[in-house]
Amino acid sequence: MSFVLSDGAWEGTDVWYQLRRARAMFKREQPPEPELPARTRFSEVSATGVVTNGILVNEDFSADLPFMQMRGRGRVDLPAGTIDYSLTGRVLRSPALMERATPEEIEDLTSATLPLRVTGPLAAPDIGVDFEALVRGRVEEEVRGRLLDSLLGGDDEPAEGEEGAEGDEGDEEEELDPEDILRDRLRDLIEN
Repeated sequence: MSFVLSDGAWEGTDVWYQLRRARAMFKREQPPEPELPARTRFSEVSATGVVTNGILVNEDFSADLPFMQMRGRGRVDLPAGTIDYSLTGRVLRSPALMERATPEEIEDLTSATLPLRVTGPLAAPDIGVDFEALVRGRVEEEVRGRLLDSLLGGDDEPAEGEEGAEGDEGDEEEELDPEDILRDRLRDLIEN
């Protein structure tokens, strides 16, 4: 099956509020006041998938909201009336919603791609930032950066006049196998 919904609203859920509330919890700040009635407007929501025994499996969910673009995949259990989706969201700098947020909220929410989870009953699902995926992504990014710095030499080059610096008499430059260099640098990175 496939569907496209245009120019509508998801009643009962305010995604913008949920993002701001999740950010406040993460920062250990007072959550913002919800704006009622809870509603999330969208310009387009689309998906395709296969329904087997009443369970829709979808790999190409896409939603364009006034303040965010979401992409992802998941499943809807129609007989049980439940949903379980993993999405990534990119918050846009949207004047219509920015007046309800602080500059710090805007900076935090628009500076990264956010991993989101949508789970629970179809009538009132929980929508929030997937903190486990967020932390995992930040750790992977840090390790990747350290690994690249280490593999590319980083600040490990000896300074002029230090042992191993160019110009030392009697030292012949030893040619090392690139595999050995990589293995040594990975060992150093893990031990540090």
